[in-house]
Amino acid sequence: VEILSDFLEESELGLAGMDQDLIVAEKSMGNPEPDLVDRLFRVFHTIKGTAEYLVLRDVVGLAHATQGDYKNAASAYQKLLQDFPDSNKVPDATLSLARARLQLGEMEAARALLDKVVAQYNGTRAAENARKLLSTLK
Repeated sequence: VEILSDFLEESELGLAGMDQDLIVAEKSMGNPEPDLVDRLFRVFHTIKGTAEYLVLRDVVGLAHATQGDYKNAASAYQKLLQDFPDSNKVPDATLSLARARLQLGEMEAARALLDKVVAQYNGTRAAENARKLLSTLK
């Protein structure tokens, strides 16, 4: 429990610092300082590494996706779905896997996952978001 608490505290501090860095990056008109970009990626890298250690696969997937590493994001979400098929995170993880597949250009796989979310988890926020995403693909 203590390590999870430390992870949450460290992540919160890193993300709070990112708020300021993102404001500075936005003001740089698309040309941020390299050190700023490195700091932003370092925060996600740290979160990802600790999340991997704690087996928080949804956080790992999100960190990979944030870094533009959709292949490893998809892998993390797929592992979550395989290891925890009865988890309440399955609808959101399936939706996130579909988004990663879209970014990888795997349209049919993504569409099948989105259809699955809509069919199996109707009435959830994930199903609503999947339905919206599907409407943009047609």
